[in-house]
Amino acid sequence: MEKRDKGRISLGRFLPYNLLNFLLLPAFLPFSGLSACTSQADIEQPCTVGMTRAGATEAGQLDIFIYDNRSGALDSYHRMECPAEGVVELYSGKGGKTVACIVDGQNSSYIWEEVKTLDRMKRMKVELDRDDPSRPVMSGICSIGGGGRATLPCTPLLSKVVVRSLRCDFSGRSYAGEKLKNVKIYLTNVCNGYSLFADEDEESSEFMNIGGLDRIATGRMKNKWYVYQEVPAEIGPEGVRLDREFCCYPDPPGEETAGSPYTRLVIEGSIGGENCWYPITLNRGDGGKGIRRNCRYVLDICLTRKGADNPWTPVGRETAQIYTQLCDWEEKEVHDVGY
Repeated sequence: MEKRDKGRISLGRFLPYNLLNFLLLPAFLPFSGLSACTSQADIEQPCTVGMTRAGATEAGQLDIFIYDNRSGALDSYHRMECPAEGVVELYSGKGGKTVACIVDGQNSSYIWEEVKTLDRMKRMKVELDRDDPSRPVMSGICSIGGGGRATLPCTPLLSKVVVRSLRCDFSGRSYAGEKLKNVKIYLTNVCNGYSLFADEDEESSEFMNIGGLDRIATGRMKNKWYVYQEVPAEIGPEGVRLDREFCCYPDPPGEETAGSPYTRLVIEGSIGGENCWYPITLNRGDGGKGIRRNCRYVLDICLTRKGADNPWTPVGRETAQIYTQLCDWEEKEVHDVGY
């Protein structure tokens, strides 16, 4: 029996999320000193929204949209720098509200038609190439009754896939001792336009690198490294520490279809002059729902045989040995997940 070292995947929260604490109180003050758009309904008895920010290392831009729960129409909008502490008072009409927050959004301004109702706001998307993993776009949404309180977590939509190390162990095969050369690593079926306020089970309809590497599309990207990187080293049994990071949005949570393909990590290279591919599906076994929002997947991979003859056929455990763990960064809990 062959002796094979297993790889490892660990997963955890990508970044600390921001907690926005909202308080709706009756207020009898006129609107003053605030940049906001507000409906005229119930203006004689507005409400105050108090907000605090926790877990932040630096200030960012905060957009707050407040919608009326009865009509779904925009009640008020506020833009400000995220405060590190304290409470900032904002105003809206009375009654139950839905509060939608965007931290470090991609829009310098908003078109009225796109934000005038909650339904339209939920259709807004962010672009992968414009997101910044060092300061990612974050969002959160919650409903607040008149005079009620709520804590709203704003989390990044972005996730990371990290190839920490890679090695080859072709022991017992005719090509034992060969190395993987001309190595390229990339993500396929990548969602490049994701809804700011998507539900967990929402599926995207915008993808790039569908079924393989699209050099034209990736070549146009400002941050090509999000989805494609080359590895100059040759990979042998001793392995190589890579620490290569890739960025993506969540992939479809349900069954894979032609219109909703799973995002995969692909290792491409040549063994003995023969090209081969190792497409790896992430977090799909044992009830996993694939790449989720605000997660960081760390992979240690050991390749044990030649891969597929194309970049779209996933390899199994007999080809790429991967031991998978789910680790929450903050609570330090560890869970096994499949691939």
